[in-house]
Amino acid sequence: MGVVVLELPGRNRIKTTILNKLIKKIKGSIALKWIVLYYTFFFLFGIYAVTQLIVTVVVMMLSNEGGRSIDLQGFLVQIDGVEHQIWNLPEFYVAVIISAIAVSILTLLVTRLIVMKNPIKYLGLKTIPAEQVKWFLISVVGLILGILFIETTGIKPTTLITAETYNKKILLVIGLVFFAPFMEELLFRGFLLKRMSDLLSPKTQWLAILITAVLFAGLHYQYDLIAMVYILAVGIFLGIMKLKTDNLWFPLSFHVLGNMYASLPFLF
Repeated sequence: MGVVVLELPGRNRIKTTILNKLIKKIKGSIALKWIVLYYTFFFLFGIYAVTQLIVTVVVMMLSNEGGRSIDLQGFLVQIDGVEHQIWNLPEFYVAVIISAIAVSILTLLVTRLIVMKNPIKYLGLKTIPAEQVKWFLISVVGLILGILFIETTGIKPTTLITAETYNKKILLVIGLVFFAPFMEELLFRGFLLKRMSDLLSPKTQWLAILITAVLFAGLHYQYDLIAMVYILAVGIFLGIMKLKTDNLWFPLSFHVLGNMYASLPFLF
């Protein structure tokens, strides 16, 4: 008769098994996913804001041929004793172009690491199905209604953007109309809204729309309260479009056209 030998796992093997189970449980934790989302979003947003500030300062220093007196105080700058908000300067929109490119690439890389999927498709930059083309019409109609509301109520945000030369005007429009909307939509509706909707139940998807819209309105804190309420409503509308279609091109088209309308006074 043979002898059966039972080999019991050693302490190290038991500890390794318990540790692996714990690590697996932590990775699957909803709380951890929310923490990662929170810190990742504000990390990307912080990089975007800081890069804008740094690049604006560098551009102003390089282009200061007239010997202007420049005193930077956060997002306020004094030029020859006159105070300006930094986003009213053409140099700021050069920074927007550079920072938008840098943070867009970073957002794609971070998304790839977090969700382990194709980041371009995950964020909503994908082919538009024929049945969803109607959302372009909805986008245009929504934009027209928004413009009519602004023009009739007089809540249009006031800006003091000035661009003396043709080249500065072109850079301003490129930054304001194309790069700023792309980065904001990629970060807010592409990354933040998508990740929140994945973590929330179907009945609480409205929270993802509302929170994203509130943060989006907060980004435009330089405007008055009434204008920010309007921007909040726009953010909700863009969030609905994104969740209904899972496609970023629709809110992006609205955003680009809206900023194009806002940029007209700077060209003429």
